[in-house]
Amino acid sequence: MGVTAETAVIFVLDCSNRERLTEAQNELVNVVQEKELKEASLLIFANKQDVEDHASIEEITQQMGLLKMCCNRSWHLQGCSAKSGEGLADGLEWLSRQIVAAGAPELA
Repeated sequence: MGVTAETAVIFVLDCSNRERLTEAQNELVNVVQEKELKEASLLIFANKQDVEDHASIEEITQQMGLLKMCCNRSWHLQGCSAKSGEGLADGLEWLSRQIVAAGAPELA
């Protein structure tokens, strides 16, 4: 089995804007319901962790219903700051491990 374009999805969420979490949730629901993406690993970057009064990882998980929404797939919610780069490598390392586990030994 080779890697296809549907192997992974990266979804970036702005944690500093709580008012738009519902909108982000609706968009994420649309993504995870796509038939072509049902097997794809899902990496969610919770961006702007460096901004004061940002939504926490726990808050995002609960408010967006991620445990229920993503229960049938491999997924990870990674706090990050695109500005400083913090957390980006950790999220991409997780995703890389998922892709290798899904049958892409050439990426090992």
